[in-house]
Formats: sequence, structure tokens, C-alpha cells
Amino acid sequence: LLTEVTIELGMSSMLIVFRLERLGSTVAGFRDWWSLAAQTIWQRTLVVLLFTLLLALVVQLVRRLVDQRAAPARLPG
Repeated sequence: LLTEVTIELGMSSMLIVFRLERLGSTVAGFRDWWSLAAQTIWQRTLVVLLFTLLLALVVQLVRRLVDQRAAPARLPG
């Protein structure tokens, strides 16, 4: 996450230098960099957290399914 955000913000800085970074319908300047950085960090953190929660849910569901399939195969005794 940190590497992705760092690279993205670095590229944003380069695009600002060449006046290619957009902020809505206008060209972004260095005065806009902090808001762009905050938005990037927020969005990436949210995506990673949602993916982590979804992955945890899938892992729990698979564990329950595997446990249910293994339980009838056990012999009593």
C-alpha cells in the first residue's frame, strides 16, 4: 500500500510539473497536491480494507464448508 501510494503521488507530482494532472475540469497545481494525496491515501486504504474484509469472509466460509464435509467422514469411537 505504501509503495503504491508513494509511486502514485510521485507520478502526480511529475504530471503537475508538466501541467498534465487534472483536478476535475481544471489543471491541478502544487497547491492541490495535498488534497490529491489525501484522496489517494483514503481511496487506497478503503480499497485494501474492503478487500481484506472480503478475503476474511471467504476464508471463514471455506473453513466452515471444509469442516462440514470432514465431520461426517469421521468414524465414531
